[in-house]
Amino acid sequence: MFVFSVWLRKRREERQLIKEIEAREAERRIQQEKQDNEIEAREAEMGIQREKRNDQQAQALLLTLYELQRTMDPLIAAQVYNIRFCPLISRLPEELLMCQQGSVQLCEHIQITWASIKAHIDGWRQQQRGGGDWQACFDSFNIECHDASHDTRCTASEAPTWPRARLGTGTFDSSIVVLNLEWEPHSRIDALALTADGRMPAPELRALFQRLRTLEPADTLCPPCRPGALPEMAFFSPYSRTGRFVYYKTGGLYEIGPPRTPLSPLPPYSLLVWHDYHGRGKNGKKLDIRPHYPTDAGGTGISSQCLVVSYEKDVMICKTTAMTDSAVKIIPTDHWLHAMDTQTYPHPQASHIRPQCRNVTCRNYYRTRKDEHACPAWTSADDVYR
Repeated sequence: MFVFSVWLRKRREERQLIKEIEAREAERRIQQEKQDNEIEAREAEMGIQREKRNDQQAQALLLTLYELQRTMDPLIAAQVYNIRFCPLISRLPEELLMCQQGSVQLCEHIQITWASIKAHIDGWRQQQRGGGDWQACFDSFNIECHDASHDTRCTASEAPTWPRARLGTGTFDSSIVVLNLEWEPHSRIDALALTADGRMPAPELRALFQRLRTLEPADTLCPPCRPGALPEMAFFSPYSRTGRFVYYKTGGLYEIGPPRTPLSPLPPYSLLVWHDYHGRGKNGKKLDIRPHYPTDAGGTGISSQCLVVSYEKDVMICKTTAMTDSAVKIIPTDHWLHAMDTQTYPHPQASHIRPQCRNVTCRNYYRTRKDEHACPAWTSADDVYR
């Protein structure tokens, strides 16, 4: 009996100990849950406060931006506006008016207005009544400058080398109509003092291209990347396939005189075609040089050839689908805006016109070649004017 009572007492003590342990564990869980809830509540409160601070900072930044837009130079403000809202039809009405009244330069004698292009397309639409041959419309638009300074043909029997402007479709994008500006001057190789082994001295070749660039179309259609640069010389790099035809002076005088052996001709194809976004209507440029035999050529050597330098620039006008739809009004594109001659703006003091640097030695000189203008997808005029 005594043994049983001892066992029973121990059992009660064990059960009591288990209950105390369970109670302490339950209390610990309650305290832990309470702490977790407090941590979550603090984090939630911190998140709310952080969101409020972000909102306050955003409001402060917007107020600062509005204040900057109000006080900054309006020319800079217009640049910010144009970058954010690139499609021309959504811009300031004054800018659209500027594009309609401004012009794109072919040479120092010829300016092409938007009105002349629009009138040509509208006239063709009326004649064809929504149908007809696009190519006929393109071919009938041909503007040439017949100033004598641009005629560099080798012989009088050849066609004059007038700079001209034509309409057509993009070389690499047939869904757009472009204005293509081009000039192909000729330069006789026999006018150079060739070396005895039949090569063209690099200084004389540079002088030839410099002379071409004194004529307005070259610098207008294919401006160099920096003042005085000659992109044409890249066609005759010592490492190019035509480098062997050029003598680069490395010391001493090169020998000039009658060649000892007949001169080999330049290859009968384009020496190197340089594209700068040309063919897509994005105010792109193209430079090409190829050999040509004048009609009075007395031989087949290099001295009987001439160099034909091709300068081109294309500017997007509209979509081809807009050509036959008379309900669509043709309006200037962003690329027309970028291509316009800055001296033809009708409102040179307007706040939306960016300033142009006219210092030829400055890297921001307004005629320096620029990269492609990254305009977003161009909205068609029919979305606005129907």
